[in-house]
Amino acid sequence: MLTVQYRPYRRLRAETDTLDAGLPDVLYGVGRRVRDGDPVERAIDATAETLDSPASVLFDRANEQGAALGVGIETALCGDRSPLASVPSRRVDDVARLFVDAARAGQPAGPSLVAAGEYLGALARLETETRRSIRHATGTMGNTAVLFGPLVGGVTVALAGRVGGSKLGEAIPQTGLALAVGVYVLLLAVVLTALATGLARGFDRSVVGYRVGLALLAATATYLAAIVAGGLLV
Repeated sequence: MLTVQYRPYRRLRAETDTLDAGLPDVLYGVGRRVRDGDPVERAIDATAETLDSPASVLFDRANEQGAALGVGIETALCGDRSPLASVPSRRVDDVARLFVDAARAGQPAGPSLVAAGEYLGALARLETETRRSIRHATGTMGNTAVLFGPLVGGVTVALAGRVGGSKLGEAIPQTGLALAVGVYVLLLAVVLTALATGLARGFDRSVVGYRVGLALLAATATYLAAIVAGGLLV
């Protein structure tokens, strides 16, 4: 249920991440042209022609829509009906505001836009390196949540059903044990997956919810399969 509920949000988040990834090049390209004397509107068009990225296309569409409606660049980029208004990204909003300020300042704003593009690019590289450095830890958490934990729990339940209880030949009640271990396995899947996803991608509710939903499905399947396989082997 969580997977189905958060799938559209996850798709939107993926599209937003793609847009954010292209912002440094858009800033740098527009900044160079403004520095050389082009107005911001013309610089946005020229940058879109050379970059062909989702971010440059989005800003170019907003710019063209503003020109067609005869509105200023502030309304075109930051207005309620701007194509940028439907993008849930603070970075996109910030870049739009920078372009509006640059349009007012003119050519002197060019170097600042270039510097902002370089800064965003460096920040993106730092985020990538940080995620890469913690990938081993988060990968271990994910494997424990959906594979190792359910596997050990399922085999344990299967073995417990064959172990003698207080009287000779009396088996430990397997139904109650399976339920208790199953609850523990699913809680472990939720906690470890949420923690691993948060560390790797930030604690975005849609991303965490989607990953937790997948983890619950995988952990349940692994747990049940382990119980059945363990019962056949012991």
